[in-house]
Amino acid sequence: MTAPVAAWTGSSLRDVPSVRGADAVTGPQQYDVRNDERARNRRVAFLVPLLPLAFIVALGAVCCAGLAAAGAPRLGLVIVAASLVLGGLVVAAGLLSAPANVERLLGAHRVADGAQPRVENLVAGLCATFGVSHPPLFVLDDDRVNLAMVATSSGAAMVVTTGLLGKLDLIELEGVLAHGLAHLRLDDVRRGTLAASLPSVLGNDAIRHRLAGQGRLFRADEVAAVSVRFPVGIAAVLDRCIAQPVPSAGSYFATEHFARTRWLWFDPLPGDPSNDIGELDAPAVRAQALAEW
Repeated sequence: MTAPVAAWTGSSLRDVPSVRGADAVTGPQQYDVRNDERARNRRVAFLVPLLPLAFIVALGAVCCAGLAAAGAPRLGLVIVAASLVLGGLVVAAGLLSAPANVERLLGAHRVADGAQPRVENLVAGLCATFGVSHPPLFVLDDDRVNLAMVATSSGAAMVVTTGLLGKLDLIELEGVLAHGLAHLRLDDVRRGTLAASLPSVLGNDAIRHRLAGQGRLFRADEVAAVSVRFPVGIAAVLDRCIAQPVPSAGSYFATEHFARTRWLWFDPLPGDPSNDIGELDAPAVRAQALAEW
């Protein structure tokens, strides 16, 4: 097995901090999930919900400075104290509601146990390989091939499209399911979900991607490919995603809801190959990298 070389920006993937450690080793071991990256994902997941607090307190501090300059420092201190309280309430509300909000945004419905035995049997076997708990399965009624892992109030959930269920052969299905479970192994599901839940006033798509983790989809491909020992299956699904046309007006993947959560999905750029160049998480870049294994 040889290390893939990316087409993005013309540099080696070893130069990407989010994908490789400084002391990366050669061979399959270099793709193993490291304790430090799991810890980093948990740390970011802790910090992301605090951004509204920082934003509100910063506004309070600006008001305080203005009032102090106008000769009303006590009123300014009251506003700062109020901003702390308000920010704390916003953070608490966000932590409680973010998972539920993302589930609602995805528009998926829970599948009863045993209703999708083909998927459930594959997931059960892969969970043993990855050493993770079996996530509940949700299905989004959409003809496109896609999958997302989402944090909920009761743990992580796997969301698949009806297109994924109906169009993939066994090897392809195993590959994309392994990609989803790799996010559990990397402990980045909550981080990605909270980043997707960030209010628009605090960040655009680029900021949400950075907070979710640039290179997170590429990294999940690596972990999945090593675990199933057959990267061709994952690459084949990526090729399918690249070949899919632009989402139709009635598709979930043509909505603003999807735009907010795109970095949770296996294919974050459906029907938009123009964004492939320079984007490590783009399907075309990931497919090329897997083809070089």
